Amino acid sequence: MDKTVIILAKQGDIHTTTVATEVSASFNGHPIILDTAGYPDDWCLTLLPNQDDEANWILHAKDFAIKSNKLAGVWWRRPNSHRISKEVKDRKVRGFCMDEARAAFLGWIHCLGNRVVNPVAAESAANRKPFQLLKAKEVGLRIPQTVITNDPEEARRFLDGQGERAIFKTLTGVQWQFAETRQYKGEYSGTLAKVRYAPVIFQEMVKAELDIRVTIVDWTAFTVSIKPDHPFAQLDWRLDAAAAIEPHQLPKEIEDKLLNFLRELGLRFGAIDLRLTPEGEYVFLEVNPSGQFLFCEIHAGQPISRALAASLLRGPSTSRL
Repeated sequence: MDKTVIILAKQGDIHTTTVATEVSASFNGHPIILDTAGYPDDWCLTLLPNQDDEANWILHAKDFAIKSNKLAGVWWRRPNSHRISKEVKDRKVRGFCMDEARAAFLGWIHCLGNRVVNPVAAESAANRKPFQLLKAKEVGLRIPQTVITNDPEEARRFLDGQGERAIFKTLTGVQWQFAETRQYKGEYSGTLAKVRYAPVIFQEMVKAELDIRVTIVDWTAFTVSIKPDHPFAQLDWRLDAAAAIEPHQLPKEIEDKLLNFLRELGLRFGAIDLRLTPEGEYVFLEVNPSGQFLFCEIHAGQPISRALAASLLRGPSTSRL
């Protein structure tokens, strides 16, 4: 079995180093952590489409070289933007170099198909919240009543039906502040017209007995319950660093639907957020195809890093459903 794994990630990412350690220590594999900012300035990628599948690309830098037939898998963790050499001065030429680097690099990644966790095209689609919600509904998961709109009147019509039992959140994250889920209040009505500048997700507020995080690695589900105590964290448990986190047993029906959901999205890894209502109903909120999981290991003893390392070395596997 080929033992080399490439992890595409920014420097200093703790999830990256943890999985790389598992690849090496637990499975005697060879992890290579690549910061994609180093391409094309620090390392080289050569594509040879006329060669057979056993040797149709070569990737090398000062301290390593790897050919296609020696690669077990790639973890598309959190890649950086490519960095163009400072020797290229002209702004237009720098833009051209960036476009060329991106085209060659992404072309290579797409060629790897399901050896990548996750396949890039599938991850890109799965990151779109409207698509997630539609697919979750199609596999039989309960989703909140939802409106995604930049039409103030459509937003107002939905909110009038929910009263103050509604929340709103962004479709994407931002780097300059934490964008948490918030309850909609009447005092916001004066600013509702501003949604025409950027669409917003409005949803019914789902009351939670517990928040549930399900991390799936190649058809194995690792599930924890999360119970925030801080009053400001009742809508978004991430705001409570001291939330109680414990192992949780999903009903088989729900687990099977989640596994089917990831298969429909074409993902091999996903971090799924659910809410368990006081009535015992599981409600799907969202999936993050590159979500955090070490907190589940630390607080609930779940071996997700080891499972991910094994998955990268093993390659794509079939569903058990």
